[in-house]
Amino acid sequence: MAASQEKLYSPDQIEQLMAASDYVVLATPYTPATHHIVSAAAIAAMKPTGVIVNVGRGKCIDEAALIDALRKQRIRGAALDVFVTEPLPPDSPLWDLPNVFMSPHNADRTKEFQFESIEQFVQNAHRYLAGEELLNVCDKASGY
Repeated sequence: MAASQEKLYSPDQIEQLMAASDYVVLATPYTPATHHIVSAAAIAAMKPTGVIVNVGRGKCIDEAALIDALRKQRIRGAALDVFVTEPLPPDSPLWDLPNVFMSPHNADRTKEFQFESIEQFVQNAHRYLAGEELLNVCDKASGY
């Protein structure tokens, strides 16, 4: 078995990350800093056997460049749960690409997610009434 290798890449090294990876998974929020973080150049840097998975936000990928790479089979494929426009328009070329797996923006769903959400809401209600710090507060300045 091959030894596992770990390496950290900074956002300005996205092309190197894409070139080194067999699978790239995006689970990023959408902010001005993440707009097209996976650019046409980053997609062009991918291995021909590379697969991109997006469960974050559609605008984090240059969708036109991704479609072009998929059409020309410059990468192996994509698994997409999010898109630039949702719901995905009927005339989107993504519908007809055989190397694309799509899901309807539901990758966050688990069997327990509703119960977990209610539990956290109740915990935060108790914390609020007790004057305590809330859990998982959105940082409005950061955008997530």
